[in-house]
Amino acid sequence: MQKNILLTKALEASATAVAAVDRLSLSPRQKLVGAVAGVFLTAVVGAIATVDGSAGAVNAHAVVEKIRIDPVTLGDAGDSTFWYEERFGRGDTFGSLLARLQVSNIDASRVVGDAAASRLLRKLRPGTSVRAEVSRVGELQQLEFITADDRLGRIARADGRISTSERILQMTREVVARSTVVRSRALADVQNAGVPASVALQFSQAFGSAIDVGAGLVRGDRIAGLYEVFYHEGQLVRAGRLLAAEVTHGGQTHRALWFDGGSTRGYFNPQGESTQVGFRRVPLDFAKVNSGFGSRLDASGQQWVTHKGIDFGAPIGTPVRATGDGVVDYAGWQSGYGNVVVLRHSGDYTTLYAHLSQFSPGTRTGLRIGQGDTIGFVGQTGWATGPHLHYELRHHGVYMNPMSASLPSGANLPARQQAQLQAQAKALFAQLEASLQSTAVALVD
Repeated sequence: MQKNILLTKALEASATAVAAVDRLSLSPRQKLVGAVAGVFLTAVVGAIATVDGSAGAVNAHAVVEKIRIDPVTLGDAGDSTFWYEERFGRGDTFGSLLARLQVSNIDASRVVGDAAASRLLRKLRPGTSVRAEVSRVGELQQLEFITADDRLGRIARADGRISTSERILQMTREVVARSTVVRSRALADVQNAGVPASVALQFSQAFGSAIDVGAGLVRGDRIAGLYEVFYHEGQLVRAGRLLAAEVTHGGQTHRALWFDGGSTRGYFNPQGESTQVGFRRVPLDFAKVNSGFGSRLDASGQQWVTHKGIDFGAPIGTPVRATGDGVVDYAGWQSGYGNVVVLRHSGDYTTLYAHLSQFSPGTRTGLRIGQGDTIGFVGQTGWATGPHLHYELRHHGVYMNPMSASLPSGANLPARQQAQLQAQAKALFAQLEASLQSTAVALVD
């Protein structure tokens, strides 16, 4: 009987406390905290009231007092910010990217409309990861991404103004070994083994004159490679060069390594013989032919004109790669071509790359370029009616069809550099073999 009286008193005290909280000038969240405290007190008193009296007589009575509850500062929820991360994909616009990063339409318009911020955003490449700090109501605080020239680009907002900055990244280099057995398509199998797509494509370049890695390998053939990766503060930034590679096909092993001897560089076997073709036929990793070599209708559709190159359709920002070793003969603006790069190659070959959105950092007249190096990015400059790359190949000044012309093989290494290459080959292939043996379970299926 006595414990029932105590419980009744406790519940009355709880109700009084909750009512007192409700009369205070508090926010809904602060009132909730006070109410919870009252319920907690009820539970404690109730527990005391229901103690089994068999342990002895307990003299207890309820004391009801008004409790002063001070306001609790919980902070303004509007001050909270959140970090979001999204990848800039092919076909993305700056607006669609900012929307996925939870930036409001108003702030997105401000960023895109700012000249400096827009210039920095044009350095975004498909596949780049972008981080943004955004307020609860969609206000952009800051945005960061790594540019193609290994800089950290940053857009920030302070006191209502937008500012931009870039700084060179301090990166660490690691060398990675990977190996796989071909099951269906060689380059796809290589990527499934953990090799980045940019490195997988270099396998084709490394063995271009010896074997068709993309289509010539069959089930059971084996591929292994040693390549670079670069990190910034523990985060993978990009993959680098394929340093050494080995392909076993039809019971025969082919080896290739990257050698840079200054005036001579490229992929060679350990005997100093070039393992790559003199020219790649396509200057893009992934593209479709919009317009072939030869005659075509002009933009008006009224007359036929001679088309002296190949138009490759690709999204703006797609890397454009040199099809052969050479020297930059011209990099700048040329009327209908827009931004254009012209390379001069040995054997009196020249190649031209037009309608670029921008040039690769450092691309200038006189710069020595290696096959596969990025020289610019697909755009829509000049008289282009859509995003694409116009590519031309000439030999002794005569235009050639890049898709069907007979192309030269790569030049062998000069005798004076043979010893240097052989020493490099010995070290690289010993490292490749040791790496694969120590991680055989992880790398080979």
